[in-house]
Amino acid sequence: MDFSIEWRKQENGQGFGRLFFSLPNGTEMEAAEKKVQEICLGAVDSFGESVDAAMNRLQFEFAMMNKTGTACFFLICKEIADFSEEMGYPVYVPSVAGSVMAYLMGFSPVNPVPAAGQDSIYDLDPIMVWKAEMPYFEMKLARPVVEKLRLRMDEKFGDISSPRVLYGKIGLQSQPYCEYIGKLRKLTADRPSGNVFGREILHNVLQKRIDAYDYFIHNESQPEGDLHPMEKFIESLKEIKDIDFALLVRICGYLNGTFLDPMNLDNLYDKNYFVFQDELLEALRGCGVPPAAACNLVDHGGLENLKGESQKKYFDTLKGYNVPDEILGYIPKMVFLQEKAGTIMSVERDCTLEWYRLHYPEEYGRVVSGETVSGDTGGE
Repeated sequence: MDFSIEWRKQENGQGFGRLFFSLPNGTEMEAAEKKVQEICLGAVDSFGESVDAAMNRLQFEFAMMNKTGTACFFLICKEIADFSEEMGYPVYVPSVAGSVMAYLMGFSPVNPVPAAGQDSIYDLDPIMVWKAEMPYFEMKLARPVVEKLRLRMDEKFGDISSPRVLYGKIGLQSQPYCEYIGKLRKLTADRPSGNVFGREILHNVLQKRIDAYDYFIHNESQPEGDLHPMEKFIESLKEIKDIDFALLVRICGYLNGTFLDPMNLDNLYDKNYFVFQDELLEALRGCGVPPAAACNLVDHGGLENLKGESQKKYFDTLKGYNVPDEILGYIPKMVFLQEKAGTIMSVERDCTLEWYRLHYPEEYGRVVSGETVSGDTGGE
Protein backbone atom coordinates (compact mmCIF):
# COMPACT_ATOMS: atom_id res chain seq x y z
CA MET A 1 0.00 0.00 0.00
CA ASP A 2 1.47 3.34 -1.05
CA PHE A 3 0.29 6.00 1.36
CA SER A 4 1.41 8.73 -1.04
CA ILE A 5 -1.26 7.85 -3.60
CA GLU A 6 -3.13 11.07 -4.24
CA TRP A 7 -6.92 11.15 -4.05
CA ARG A 8 -6.87 14.55 -5.76
CA LYS A 9 -4.39 16.50 -7.86
CA GLN A 10 -4.10 20.24 -8.15
CA GLU A 11 -3.01 21.86 -11.39
CA ASN A 12 0.61 21.66 -10.27
CA GLY A 13 0.24 17.93 -9.65
CA GLN A 14 0.57 18.11 -5.87
CA GLY A 15 -1.89 16.34 -3.58
CA PHE A 16 -2.83 16.90 0.04
CA GLY A 17 -4.81 15.35 2.83
CA ARG A 18 -2.89 12.08 2.69
CA LEU A 19 -0.52 10.91 5.37
CA PHE A 20 2.46 12.06 3.32
CA PHE A 21 1.15 15.59 2.88
CA SER A 22 0.58 18.59 5.10
CA LEU A 23 -2.94 19.47 6.14
CA PRO A 24 -4.69 21.63 3.56
CA ASN A 25 -5.79 25.21 4.04
CA GLY A 26 -7.56 27.94 2.08
CA THR A 27 -8.87 26.81 -1.27
CA GLU A 28 -7.42 23.34 -0.66
CA MET A 29 -9.71 22.96 2.35
CA GLU A 30 -12.70 23.66 0.16
CA ALA A 31 -11.64 20.81 -2.11
CA ALA A 32 -11.25 18.52 0.92
CA GLU A 33 -14.78 19.37 2.03
CA LYS A 34 -16.11 18.62 -1.45
CA LYS A 35 -14.29 15.29 -1.44
CA VAL A 36 -15.88 14.24 1.86
CA GLN A 37 -19.32 15.23 0.56
CA GLU A 38 -18.70 13.32 -2.66
CA ILE A 39 -17.79 10.15 -0.75
CA CYS A 40 -20.77 10.38 1.60
CA LEU A 41 -23.38 11.33 -0.98
CA GLY A 42 -22.14 8.54 -3.23
CA ALA A 43 -22.93 6.00 -0.51
CA VAL A 44 -26.01 7.48 1.17
CA ASP A 45 -28.47 5.41 -0.89
CA SER A 46 -27.32 2.41 1.15
CA PHE A 47 -29.71 3.63 3.87
CA GLY A 48 -32.66 2.56 1.73
CA GLU A 49 -35.96 3.71 3.22
CA SER A 50 -34.07 5.75 5.83
CA VAL A 51 -32.22 7.81 3.21
CA ASP A 52 -34.17 11.02 3.97
CA ALA A 53 -33.29 10.84 7.67
CA ALA A 54 -29.67 10.12 6.75
CA MET A 55 -29.59 13.11 4.38
CA ASN A 56 -30.91 15.43 7.09
CA ARG A 57 -28.15 14.30 9.43
CA LEU A 58 -25.54 14.57 6.70
CA GLN A 59 -26.48 18.18 6.02
CA PHE A 60 -26.00 18.98 9.73
CA GLU A 61 -22.64 17.19 9.80
CA PHE A 62 -21.45 18.82 6.57
CA ALA A 63 -22.22 22.23 8.09
CA MET A 64 -20.31 21.35 11.27
CA MET A 65 -17.40 19.95 9.26
CA ASN A 66 -17.15 23.15 7.23
CA LYS A 67 -17.44 25.30 10.35
CA THR A 68 -14.69 23.45 12.21
CA GLY A 69 -12.37 22.68 9.29
CA THR A 70 -12.28 18.93 9.96
CA ALA A 71 -12.64 17.59 6.40
CA CYS A 72 -8.96 16.69 6.18
CA PHE A 73 -9.14 14.72 9.44
CA PHE A 74 -12.06 12.68 8.10
CA LEU A 75 -10.09 11.96 4.92
CA ILE A 76 -6.99 10.86 6.81
CA CYS A 77 -9.11 8.63 9.07
CA LYS A 78 -10.70 7.10 5.98
CA GLU A 79 -7.27 6.44 4.53
CA ILE A 80 -6.11 4.72 7.70
CA ALA A 81 -9.36 2.73 7.88
CA ASP A 82 -9.03 1.65 4.24
CA PHE A 83 -5.43 0.63 4.89
CA SER A 84 -6.47 -1.37 7.95
CA GLU A 85 -9.28 -3.11 6.07
CA GLU A 86 -6.89 -3.99 3.24
CA MET A 87 -4.73 -5.69 5.86
CA GLY A 88 -7.86 -7.51 7.03
CA TYR A 89 -8.43 -5.73 10.33
CA PRO A 90 -11.44 -3.75 11.58
CA VAL A 91 -11.27 -0.19 12.88
CA TYR A 92 -13.19 1.26 15.82
CA VAL A 93 -13.43 4.99 16.51
CA PRO A 94 -15.77 5.34 19.52
CA SER A 95 -15.53 9.13 19.63
CA VAL A 96 -17.33 9.47 16.28
CA ALA A 97 -19.47 6.32 16.45
CA GLY A 98 -22.68 8.36 16.08
CA SER A 99 -21.53 10.12 12.90
CA VAL A 100 -23.24 9.36 9.60
CA MET A 101 -20.15 10.68 7.82
CA ALA A 102 -17.86 8.29 9.73
CA TYR A 103 -20.20 5.38 8.96
CA LEU A 104 -20.34 6.14 5.24
CA MET A 105 -16.56 6.71 5.08
CA GLY A 106 -15.88 3.32 6.64
CA PHE A 107 -14.37 4.05 10.03
CA SER A 108 -17.43 3.53 12.21
CA PRO A 109 -19.30 0.20 12.04
CA VAL A 110 -22.30 1.67 13.87
CA ASN A 111 -25.20 2.69 11.61
CA PRO A 112 -26.64 5.74 13.42
CA VAL A 113 -29.85 5.88 11.37
CA PRO A 114 -32.14 2.97 12.27
CA ALA A 115 -34.11 1.29 9.53
CA ALA A 116 -37.87 0.96 9.84
CA GLY A 117 -38.62 -1.53 12.60
CA GLN A 118 -35.05 -1.52 13.95
CA ASP A 119 -34.56 -0.92 17.66
CA SER A 120 -34.55 2.78 18.49
CA ILE A 121 -31.36 2.29 20.53
CA TYR A 122 -29.64 2.98 17.18
CA ASP A 123 -31.31 6.37 16.80
CA LEU A 124 -28.19 8.41 17.59
CA ASP A 125 -28.11 12.20 17.73
CA PRO A 126 -25.23 13.53 15.57
CA ILE A 127 -24.80 16.50 17.91
CA MET A 128 -23.08 14.10 20.34
CA VAL A 129 -20.16 13.76 17.91
CA TRP A 130 -19.82 17.53 17.65
CA LYS A 131 -20.57 18.48 21.24
CA ALA A 132 -17.04 19.82 21.61
CA GLU A 133 -17.27 21.21 18.04
CA MET A 134 -13.90 19.69 17.10
CA PRO A 135 -14.03 15.88 17.38
CA TYR A 136 -11.01 13.92 18.53
CA PHE A 137 -10.57 10.79 16.41
CA GLU A 138 -9.44 8.06 18.78
CA MET A 139 -8.74 5.18 16.37
CA LYS A 140 -8.64 1.65 17.80
CA LEU A 141 -6.50 -0.49 15.50
CA ALA A 142 -4.80 -3.86 15.36
CA ARG A 143 -1.15 -3.95 16.42
CA PRO A 144 0.16 -4.90 12.92
CA VAL A 145 -1.64 -1.87 11.47
CA VAL A 146 -0.20 0.50 14.07
CA GLU A 147 3.29 -0.90 13.43
CA LYS A 148 3.04 -0.28 9.70
CA LEU A 149 1.59 3.18 10.28
CA ARG A 150 4.51 3.90 12.56
CA LEU A 151 6.94 3.13 9.74
CA ARG A 152 5.04 5.49 7.44
CA MET A 153 4.99 8.21 10.09
CA ASP A 154 8.72 7.83 10.65
CA GLU A 155 9.23 8.53 6.94
CA LYS A 156 7.16 11.71 7.14
CA PHE A 157 8.01 13.09 10.58
CA GLY A 158 11.41 11.55 11.25
CA ASP A 159 12.21 8.82 13.76
CA ILE A 160 9.39 8.83 16.34
CA SER A 161 9.79 6.27 19.10
CA SER A 162 6.08 6.17 19.98
CA PRO A 163 3.83 7.98 17.49
CA ARG A 164 0.35 8.07 18.93
CA VAL A 165 -1.27 11.26 17.66
CA LEU A 166 -1.45 12.62 14.11
CA TYR A 167 -1.83 16.37 13.70
CA GLY A 168 -3.06 16.65 17.31
CA LYS A 169 -6.48 15.21 16.49
CA ILE A 170 -6.09 11.60 15.35
CA GLY A 171 -5.06 9.17 18.09
CA LEU A 172 -3.71 5.73 17.17
CA GLN A 173 -4.12 2.94 19.71
CA SER A 174 -3.56 -0.78 19.24
CA GLN A 175 -6.26 -3.02 20.69
CA PRO A 176 -6.19 -6.84 20.95
CA TYR A 177 -9.84 -7.20 19.89
CA CYS A 178 -9.11 -5.57 16.51
CA GLU A 179 -6.32 -8.07 16.00
CA TYR A 180 -8.48 -11.01 17.12
CA ILE A 181 -11.35 -10.15 14.77
CA GLY A 182 -8.96 -9.56 11.85
CA LYS A 183 -7.22 -12.89 12.37
CA LEU A 184 -10.55 -14.69 12.68
CA ARG A 185 -11.66 -13.14 9.40
CA LYS A 186 -8.54 -14.52 7.74
CA LEU A 187 -8.81 -17.99 9.27
CA THR A 188 -12.52 -18.47 8.60
CA ALA A 189 -13.08 -16.31 5.50
CA ASP A 190 -16.36 -15.48 7.22
CA ARG A 191 -17.92 -12.75 9.30
CA PRO A 192 -21.36 -12.13 10.83
CA SER A 193 -23.78 -10.43 8.46
CA GLY A 194 -25.22 -7.21 9.79
CA ASN A 195 -25.56 -6.56 13.51
CA VAL A 196 -28.25 -9.11 14.31
CA PHE A 197 -27.11 -11.45 17.09
CA GLY A 198 -29.11 -14.24 18.67
CA ARG A 199 -30.02 -14.35 22.34
CA GLU A 200 -27.39 -16.99 23.10
CA ILE A 201 -24.69 -14.56 21.97
CA LEU A 202 -26.26 -11.68 23.91
CA HIS A 203 -26.48 -13.80 27.06
CA ASN A 204 -22.88 -14.96 26.71
CA VAL A 205 -21.62 -11.39 26.28
CA LEU A 206 -23.59 -10.34 29.34
CA GLN A 207 -22.17 -13.25 31.33
CA LYS A 208 -18.62 -12.22 30.44
CA ARG A 209 -19.33 -8.69 31.65
CA ILE A 210 -20.82 -10.08 34.86
CA ASP A 211 -17.80 -12.34 35.42
CA ALA A 212 -15.40 -9.44 34.91
CA TYR A 213 -17.33 -7.22 37.33
CA ASP A 214 -17.71 -10.08 39.83
CA TYR A 215 -13.96 -10.52 39.86
CA PHE A 216 -13.48 -6.79 40.36
CA ILE A 217 -15.86 -6.34 43.26
CA HIS A 218 -14.65 -9.46 45.08
CA ASN A 219 -11.03 -8.43 44.79
CA GLU A 220 -11.54 -4.79 45.74
CA SER A 221 -10.82 -3.79 49.30
CA GLN A 222 -14.10 -3.75 51.23
CA PRO A 223 -14.82 -3.61 55.00
CA GLU A 224 -15.43 -7.10 56.35
CA GLY A 225 -19.09 -8.02 56.31
CA ASP A 226 -20.08 -5.17 53.99
CA LEU A 227 -21.52 -5.77 50.55
CA HIS A 228 -19.95 -3.96 47.62
CA PRO A 229 -22.39 -1.20 46.44
CA MET A 230 -22.70 -2.92 43.04
CA GLU A 231 -23.15 -6.48 44.32
CA LYS A 232 -26.94 -6.35 44.50
CA PHE A 233 -27.16 -5.10 40.92
CA ILE A 234 -24.72 -7.76 39.66
CA GLU A 235 -26.81 -10.44 41.35
CA SER A 236 -29.94 -9.10 39.62
CA LEU A 237 -28.19 -9.41 36.25
CA LYS A 238 -27.61 -13.10 36.85
CA GLU A 239 -31.37 -13.63 37.02
CA ILE A 240 -32.06 -12.29 33.50
CA LYS A 241 -33.79 -14.91 31.36
CA ASP A 242 -34.73 -12.83 28.34
CA ILE A 243 -32.45 -10.17 26.85
CA ASP A 244 -32.36 -8.12 23.68
CA PHE A 245 -29.65 -5.92 22.20
CA ALA A 246 -31.06 -2.65 23.57
CA LEU A 247 -31.19 -3.98 27.14
CA LEU A 248 -27.63 -5.31 26.85
CA VAL A 249 -26.43 -1.87 25.68
CA ARG A 250 -28.04 -0.17 28.68
CA ILE A 251 -26.58 -2.71 31.10
CA CYS A 252 -23.09 -2.28 29.63
CA GLY A 253 -23.47 1.49 29.67
CA TYR A 254 -24.32 1.35 33.36
CA LEU A 255 -21.45 -1.01 34.20
CA ASN A 256 -18.94 1.08 32.26
CA GLY A 257 -20.09 4.33 33.86
CA THR A 258 -20.11 5.19 37.52
CA PHE A 259 -23.31 6.03 39.37
CA LEU A 260 -23.51 6.78 43.05
CA ASP A 261 -26.68 4.82 43.88
CA PRO A 262 -26.67 1.01 43.65
CA MET A 263 -29.67 -0.03 41.61
CA ASN A 264 -31.89 -2.90 40.54
CA LEU A 265 -32.42 -4.04 36.99
CA ASP A 266 -35.89 -2.45 36.91
CA ASN A 267 -34.29 0.98 37.24
CA LEU A 268 -32.27 0.84 34.01
CA TYR A 269 -34.89 2.97 32.28
CA ASP A 270 -35.40 5.29 35.25
CA LYS A 271 -33.51 8.57 34.80
CA ASN A 272 -33.16 8.83 38.57
CA TYR A 273 -30.67 5.98 38.27
CA PHE A 274 -29.18 5.89 34.80
CA VAL A 275 -28.91 7.93 31.61
CA PHE A 276 -26.54 8.01 28.69
CA GLN A 277 -24.83 11.30 27.86
CA ASP A 278 -27.16 11.47 24.87
CA GLU A 279 -30.25 11.31 27.07
CA LEU A 280 -29.04 14.02 29.43
CA LEU A 281 -28.22 16.22 26.44
CA GLU A 282 -31.70 15.61 25.00
CA ALA A 283 -33.29 16.45 28.36
CA LEU A 284 -31.36 19.71 28.67
CA ARG A 285 -32.14 20.76 25.10
CA GLY A 286 -35.79 19.89 25.76
CA CYS A 287 -35.71 22.43 28.62
CA GLY A 288 -34.67 25.14 26.18
CA VAL A 289 -30.95 25.07 26.96
CA PRO A 290 -29.11 26.19 23.77
CA PRO A 291 -27.22 23.32 22.05
CA ALA A 292 -23.73 24.70 22.74
CA ALA A 293 -24.50 25.30 26.41
CA ALA A 294 -26.21 21.90 26.73
CA CYS A 295 -23.15 20.17 25.26
CA ASN A 296 -20.88 21.97 27.69
CA LEU A 297 -23.10 20.99 30.60
CA VAL A 298 -23.14 17.36 29.48
CA ASP A 299 -19.35 17.32 29.29
CA HIS A 300 -19.36 18.26 32.96
CA GLY A 301 -22.49 16.24 33.69
CA GLY A 302 -22.22 13.76 36.50
CA LEU A 303 -20.16 16.08 38.67
CA GLU A 304 -17.11 13.82 38.24
CA ASN A 305 -14.68 16.67 38.76
CA LEU A 306 -16.99 19.27 40.23
CA LYS A 307 -16.66 20.07 43.90
CA GLY A 308 -17.55 22.97 46.14
CA GLU A 309 -17.87 26.27 44.29
CA SER A 310 -17.57 24.59 40.86
CA GLN A 311 -20.52 22.33 41.64
CA LYS A 312 -22.59 25.28 42.89
CA LYS A 313 -21.79 27.22 39.70
CA TYR A 314 -22.84 24.22 37.61
CA PHE A 315 -26.22 24.00 39.30
CA ASP A 316 -26.69 27.77 39.20
CA THR A 317 -26.17 27.58 35.43
CA LEU A 318 -28.79 24.84 35.14
CA LYS A 319 -31.24 26.81 37.26
CA GLY A 320 -30.58 29.87 35.10
CA TYR A 321 -32.01 27.91 32.17
CA ASN A 322 -35.02 26.92 34.30
CA VAL A 323 -34.06 23.24 34.25
CA PRO A 324 -36.76 21.52 36.34
CA ASP A 325 -36.09 20.00 39.75
CA GLU A 326 -36.65 16.50 38.33
CA ILE A 327 -33.48 16.78 36.23
CA LEU A 328 -31.58 18.67 38.92
CA GLY A 329 -32.40 15.76 41.20
CA TYR A 330 -30.90 12.95 39.16
CA ILE A 331 -27.78 14.70 37.90
CA PRO A 332 -25.87 14.42 41.23
CA LYS A 333 -26.13 10.63 41.04
CA MET A 334 -24.09 10.51 37.84
CA VAL A 335 -20.33 10.42 38.22
CA PHE A 336 -19.21 9.37 34.76
CA LEU A 337 -21.59 9.27 31.80
CA GLN A 338 -21.24 6.93 28.84
CA GLU A 339 -22.01 7.89 25.24
CA LYS A 340 -24.60 5.59 23.72
CA ALA A 341 -22.86 5.25 20.35
CA GLY A 342 -19.55 4.17 21.87
CA THR A 343 -21.35 1.66 24.09
CA ILE A 344 -23.19 0.22 21.07
CA MET A 345 -19.85 -0.11 19.28
CA SER A 346 -18.27 -2.01 22.18
CA VAL A 347 -21.28 -4.35 22.51
CA GLU A 348 -21.32 -5.06 18.77
CA ARG A 349 -17.59 -5.80 18.95
CA ASP A 350 -18.04 -8.24 21.85
CA CYS A 351 -20.96 -9.90 20.06
CA THR A 352 -18.82 -10.33 16.95
CA LEU A 353 -16.10 -12.08 18.96
CA GLU A 354 -18.70 -14.30 20.63
CA TRP A 355 -20.16 -15.14 17.23
CA TYR A 356 -16.76 -16.43 16.13
CA ARG A 357 -16.32 -18.35 19.40
CA LEU A 358 -19.64 -20.17 18.86
CA HIS A 359 -19.31 -20.81 15.14
CA TYR A 360 -15.55 -21.37 14.88
CA PRO A 361 -14.37 -22.56 18.32
CA GLU A 362 -11.13 -24.10 17.04
CA GLU A 363 -10.04 -20.98 15.15
CA TYR A 364 -11.13 -18.79 18.06
CA GLY A 365 -8.98 -20.79 20.44
CA ARG A 366 -5.96 -20.50 18.16
CA VAL A 367 -6.31 -16.74 17.85
CA VAL A 368 -6.92 -16.00 21.52
CA SER A 369 -4.00 -18.24 22.53
CA GLY A 370 -1.71 -16.04 20.41
CA GLU A 371 -1.00 -18.44 17.58
CA THR A 372 0.46 -16.78 14.49
CA VAL A 373 -1.95 -16.57 11.58
CA SER A 374 -0.75 -17.04 8.01
CA GLY A 375 -0.60 -13.72 6.15
CA ASP A 376 -0.19 -11.68 9.33
CA THR A 377 2.98 -9.81 8.43
CA GLY A 378 2.94 -7.40 11.38
CA GLY A 379 5.14 -4.38 10.90
CA GLU A 380 7.36 -5.73 8.15
